[in-house]
Amino acid sequence: MGFLTSGGFGVASVTVLTWIYRYVTGKQPPGADQLDSARHKLAGKAREMKDRAEQFGQQHTSGQHRTP
Repeated sequence: MGFLTSGGFGVASVTVLTWIYRYVTGKQPPGADQLDSARHKLAGKAREMKDRAEQFGQQHTSGQHRTP
């Protein structure tokens, strides 16, 4: 039983490493477009939060308070 489990984990790890290699080299493995989409969404949200923090910092230091 342990031999089969070990072999299964080995096959899974080779599959994952192959997928990562293809993604890094630009060969677009299955699911890469979803990963790229998620990465772009996350980067956009991070940029948005950075801009909001900068605006808040500028308003807070200048004494201006915006009422919603």
